[in-house]
Amino acid sequence: MIRTASLPFVLLALATASGGCVYYNGLYNAEVAFREGDDALLRGDVAAARTAWARAADGADQAWEADPDGGWADAALLLAAYSAVRSDDARLARRELAELAALPNPDSASIARARVLEGAVLFLERRPARALEILDDLELSSRDRQWTAEAWLWRARGLAALGRFDEAWAAWDAAAVARPALRPVVEAERVAHAVAADRPVETSVSIAYLLSDRRGEAWADSVLLAADRASRRWGPAFAARLVEPARRDRWGPEARDRVMRRQVGLLLAAGDTSGADATLAVLAEGTTETAVTSRVDLARLRLARSRTFSDLVPIRRVLLPVADDPRARDLMLRLVETELLAGWGVEGDVLAWFSSGEVARDELGSPGLAGALFLTAAESDADGRWTGKMLLAALTVLGERELRDRIRRRALGRQFDPWMDRLTPGYPASGEFRRRETELADRVRDLRRRAAVEAERRTAHIDPENP
Repeated sequence: MIRTASLPFVLLALATASGGCVYYNGLYNAEVAFREGDDALLRGDVAAARTAWARAADGADQAWEADPDGGWADAALLLAAYSAVRSDDARLARRELAELAALPNPDSASIARARVLEGAVLFLERRPARALEILDDLELSSRDRQWTAEAWLWRARGLAALGRFDEAWAAWDAAAVARPALRPVVEAERVAHAVAADRPVETSVSIAYLLSDRRGEAWADSVLLAADRASRRWGPAFAARLVEPARRDRWGPEARDRVMRRQVGLLLAAGDTSGADATLAVLAEGTTETAVTSRVDLARLRLARSRTFSDLVPIRRVLLPVADDPRARDLMLRLVETELLAGWGVEGDVLAWFSSGEVARDELGSPGLAGALFLTAAESDADGRWTGKMLLAALTVLGERELRDRIRRRALGRQFDPWMDRLTPGYPASGEFRRRETELADRVRDLRRRAAVEAERRTAHIDPENP
C-alpha cells in the first residue's frame, strides 16, 4: 500500500526571479500553465486542460535545456514529466523521467514523485500490474497531499483495469480524501467503470453525488453517457431513476435541463408516459428555449393519449403561453382545424367527421381521437357510401384488440362495399374502389383547405400574454 513518511516538502511553485532571469521565468510560466490545466480539468474542460499541460511540458523542458545543471533541473524535469502524464503522452513522460534519473543529486521529494509518474506511465503503456507494484510501494510526505492524491488516483485506475473493483473504489475514495477538489473527477471516473463492471449500486452513488454537487455540472456529459450505457445494460427505467436527482436544482438551469430532457427520453423508452409527462411539466416552466420545446413536447405527448375533444382543452392551455413559437402555433392551428371539421360534421357533412379524424391522426399524432372520429363518421354515414373506408381508417389507428375485432366483423359483414376488398390480401382493387377513392380525396382536400383558412383567421390575433 502507499505509505507516507516525513520527507522534506518541496513546492513546485517558484517565485519570479529577480533580474529578469529567463530560466526562472520560464519554469514559473510552465508551473502557471500546469495549474491552468488543473483548473480546466476541474471545470470539466478536458480540451483546454490538455492544451495547458502541453504548454507546461514544453515550457518546463525548455527551462531545463537552458540550464541542465542548475539547481532547479530536477523541478523542471519533474514538471515536464508530470505535464506529459496528464496529457497521456507516455513516451514524452518516460523521456523526461530518464533525464531526471540521470541527474547526479536529485531532490529526495522529486525522486518519490517521479515514482508516482513511473507508475502512471506504466499504466498508460497498458501495464497496470507492473504499475501497481510501483504505486503500492511508495513513500510520500504526509504533507504532500497533491502527490498522494495522484498516486491513489493512478492506483485506482490500475486496480479497475485488473478487475479489482472494490479495491479500486477504496483507492478513488483515498484520492478524494487527500485532495477534496478531485472529488468530481473521481466520481466521473468511478461511474464510467461502475457501469462497465455491472455495478448498479456504485453507479447510482456516483451519479447521485455528481448531480448533488454544483461542481459536478462540469461533468454533465459523463452523466449523460453513463445514463445511456446504463439504459442499455439495465434498462431505461433504471437509467431514468439514476438521473432523478437532477430535479433538486443543484446544477445551473442549462445543465439540469439537459439531464432532465434525457430523462424524458428514457421514461418514454420505458413506457412510463406519466413520468415523462411530469418531467416535461417541470421543464416547461420558464421562458428558455428548453421550456418552450418542453411545452410543445408535453402537448404532443398528451395529444398521443387523447381520446375526446375535452382532452384538448388542457393541451391548448399548455400551448397558449408560447403561441409565438412556430411549433406551438402550428399545433394550435391543427387543433382548431380538427374542431372546425368536427363542427361541420355535427351540421351534417359526414366527410367533415372523416377529415377531422385525418387531421387528428396525421397532424396531431392522436390515434385515439382519430379513431373515435372515424367511428363517428361511420355511424353518421346514413347511405353507407363511405362507411367501409371509415371503418378501415379506424382499424389502422385503434389498438384495442376487442374493439378492432368488433370493427373488423362489422366491416366484413358489409356486402358489395368496394373498400372491404382491401381486407382480403392480394384482392385486386375494383374500378368502383378507385372512383370512390378519387372522389373522397378531392372532397377531403377541399374540406381541409377551407378549415385551414378559417383556423388561420381565428388564431391570427392570439396574445400569449392575454389569451
